[in-house]
Parts: sequence; C-alpha cells; structure tokens
Amino acid sequence: MRICIDMREVKRENSGIGRVCASLVRTLANMDQSNEYWLLWARKEFADTLTGNVRFHEKELGWGNRSRLGRVLLEQVGISAAGRRLGGDIFYAPAYIAPFWKPCRVILQIHDLIQLRFWHHYPLTWRMYYNTLLRLNARRADMIVTDSECSKREIVETLRVSPERVEIIHCGIDPRFERHAFLEGSKVEAVLRKYEIRPPYILNTGGFGVRKNLLALVRAHIDLRIAGKVSHQLVITGKRNVDRTRDVYGELVREVLRAGIAGDVRFTGYVDEADMPYLYAGSDLLVYPSLYEGFGVPILEAMASGVPVLTSNVSSLPEIGGDAARYVDPLDGRKIADGIFDILSNDMLAASMREKGYKRAQEFSWDASAQKMLALYEKVAGR
Repeated sequence: MRICIDMREVKRENSGIGRVCASLVRTLANMDQSNEYWLLWARKEFADTLTGNVRFHEKELGWGNRSRLGRVLLEQVGISAAGRRLGGDIFYAPAYIAPFWKPCRVILQIHDLIQLRFWHHYPLTWRMYYNTLLRLNARRADMIVTDSECSKREIVETLRVSPERVEIIHCGIDPRFERHAFLEGSKVEAVLRKYEIRPPYILNTGGFGVRKNLLALVRAHIDLRIAGKVSHQLVITGKRNVDRTRDVYGELVREVLRAGIAGDVRFTGYVDEADMPYLYAGSDLLVYPSLYEGFGVPILEAMASGVPVLTSNVSSLPEIGGDAARYVDPLDGRKIADGIFDILSNDMLAASMREKGYKRAQEFSWDASAQKMLALYEKVAGR
C-alpha cells in the first residue's frame, strides 16, 4: 500500500497540528515496515529527515506556502497532481482541507471546528473558501478522523455526515514528557535561565489565539499577586503572532504594565521542542483556560510530567482530562483565580492531582494512535 501524507503543517518551529502530524509520522515509521509512504511538502524548512525508515520518501513540491493564493493552488492542484503521479492508494490530509479532485481514496482529519466556531477572527475570503471546502471535503472524503468524542459530535451535527464515517483517534504524548523525577535538575535550571524564568512559576503553553483566553488568565494572576495570595511568576509560551482581528499579546502586555507587575509575568516566545519537557518539569501548575479545544495536548503533557492541571469545563477538555484535572468556568475570572489558589495552597490536593494526572496520561500514547491510524489506512484501501 502506498500512502501519501500532506506535511505542510510540519515546520521548523512546530506547534499544534504540526507537532501532532510529525509525531504520528515518526511513530508510523517505527512500526510499519511493509507499506510505502510519500511525505509531501511545499518547501521543507529543515534539513533533517523525520524518519530513518527507507520506505518513507520525501517530496518537495517547491511552491505554494508563501501566499494565500499559492496555498490554495497547491492544496487543490499541486498536491492532487502529485498524489496521482505517485500512484497513491491513500491520501491522508491531517489539517482540515484535502484536494477537491481526489488523487485516490482520502482520509481527512478534522481536529475540531475552530474556524467555524470562531469565524469572526478570519478574513471574509478565507472564511468563504474554508467553509465551502470543509463541507465539501467532509462529504467527499472516504473517512474522517477526529481527536475526541466532543469533536465527532460537532462534526456530525454541523457538517451533516454519518457518524459511521467519523473515526476517533486520540492524540498521543511524546515520550519525552514523562514524570520529571528522572530529569536532571541542572538541565531544568539551564532551560529556565535560557528563557529568563524565575521559580516558582505557573505555566501556560497554549499560544496567543483569542480562544486561548489569556486575558482572563493574566487578570486572575494579577488579582492573586495584588492580594498577596501567590508568589509565583506566570509563564506564557508561544510565538507572539498577532491575531488577524486582535493583538492579544499587546493587550496582555498593557494589562500587566497597568497592574505594575511586569516582572511577575514572563512571555517566553517560541520554546524549542527539546526544552518543553524541562519547562513543564520546573512548573508547579499548568493553567489552561481555553474557550474551545478539539483535544488539548498540553494538559496531557503536563499530567505526564507530574504537573497538576487547572483547565476549562468546556468542549473536549473534561473528556480528555477525566477526573485528573480541576475544571472551572473559563468566562469567570474569579473561579480561575480561586482554582489556582486552591491548588497552590493545598499540598495534599496538588499531590493527589499529580498522581491522578500521571495515571491518566498513561492512557494516551502515539503507539496506540498510530496503530489505529494504520488499521484505518488498510480499511479504507480495502486491504
């Protein structure tokens, strides 16, 4: 079986879907010695190969990601043509959109419906294109993959597809995110110095999208610091990209400066993937008050690292966190602040959450997810 995979979301500075796609491909390469894979890039941003498996080939199409029009032409014409030339049996589209002209049988991954739920944060032309193609692709795909039961319900109800055509395959956890007892203390300290972080600290690794609800988190932290209830620094990671409709980072900086606690909030910018386990390891709490998630990988990474998690009681987050996390209404800043204080001021509660979180994280692995994906490839190909 020959499988073509759209790799355009995998970049040098990975986040979100790019990290998920790269992890899946690496795991497939470790376990699948019989099928042939073609990894399709626009322009690959790094020299290293993702795998050492000789049955995994890489093909750069050489154009398409530098402009919105180029991206559309690449995903609707270039990738479709490449899939046909390569004689693929399966085309796996890991990021919502697949070619309208199917090169072969198509498995489409729809992680969530963020761009439909938060449509007002995207330009009109992109909304029209995305909305139209997503609905068409959902009907034309041979199978749809999504990350959670919550996302499956939304896909079935909103895109009006049969539940039998939507397969749930959870994201896994990179093995590097393990209970931090085995990590070298000196390495943790070195990473904290690199990003100018002062322990003790609270961590957020969600990025700067509007739905990440960072303004509520920063205001809750300000209230706690002014009241003298916590001494922790708040550390927020992620590229400081400006949302198309709001400068979230600028809003956060202004809020912190007005409160006079600039030294108590640290914006690290992009954190190298190799440094992330150490950043989790040094933290006392992950706070993830997102308004909407299709899965929520950071809460599992924190749990695997032995870090308590405070997150939202909406979308897929309670499904993924189970009974191991503490949940709050993300629209209620007081509840966020109370949740932070309750965990940080109660050592027994924090220890219990660490143990429950670690056990919960063991239920998710890339090996299990890749095995399910490989079985789906074979099913759709009719093998």
